[in-house]
Amino acid sequence: MDHPSQHIVRAHFSEPEPLFSFTDIDRRRTYAQQLEIYIQTLFDDFHLRTEHVAAILLVAIHHMAPGGVLAPKLARCSTAKRLCEAHYMLHLNPSNFVDRAWAPALPETLDLRPDNDDENNDDDVDAFLRAYDYDYFFRTDTDLQDYPQDIDEEAKCRKRDGDVCVVTGKANPKIFWFFPSTLNDTVRNNDMTGNLAGTGGTITGVLLTTIRRPNPFCSRRKLGGSHKAWNMLCIDPALYKPLTSGLCAFKHYGDSKLDDGVDSANPLIWGAIGNT
Repeated sequence: MDHPSQHIVRAHFSEPEPLFSFTDIDRRRTYAQQLEIYIQTLFDDFHLRTEHVAAILLVAIHHMAPGGVLAPKLARCSTAKRLCEAHYMLHLNPSNFVDRAWAPALPETLDLRPDNDDENNDDDVDAFLRAYDYDYFFRTDTDLQDYPQDIDEEAKCRKRDGDVCVVTGKANPKIFWFFPSTLNDTVRNNDMTGNLAGTGGTITGVLLTTIRRPNPFCSRRKLGGSHKAWNMLCIDPALYKPLTSGLCAFKHYGDSKLDDGVDSANPLIWGAIGNT
């Protein structure tokens, strides 16, 4: 008796791929360690669990390799990037906080966890997302005192720059902060910045919550991480308003090590926000 369907099945049958290969176990371990270290820069208490290791053993290794979809890299989510840009611009000019046009950019706090049951229906989606936001909210130590604007560090900046504008050379400059002082000067502000700090790497190229630097920009345990002279420049008052309005910005091109510090190349670029 002829069974043509069986012949078709056999003709297209091939041996399944092995569950995982022991020949690339060392590479997988290396990629796993890199991934764990990267995630710890965002969540310092993170450690790989059994289910993570199982997934790493089973996934196609090219996904873990540099450039792969699971390889450690800075997030490129355009929505999150826009949120981070808006948060930065909100703080860049203190008057924005009382400007009605900036009201939609003011951050929302979640003081209580929204109710959320386990039923899967459309009515619970919003509650689920808000509960998720609450559970993963960046939480700074609530016992920390507000961090005052550091006058001593501003004095160091003036001494370094000769108390003249670094662009025009004019005297009596104002102090421009690359990272505004209000981003991390209070527990609330630090929480709001911490929620977006990972995405901030898409703008700055730096992981802002990393705990492996002596003085992290955004820390759960300390405020004012950027209240330092390295974060400041002496600027002509005529340039200060355009800088704090986003009409121009300094673009970092590179650093050169000196015997007594670092020489940083940061030309002034007009119309720079969103195009750097």
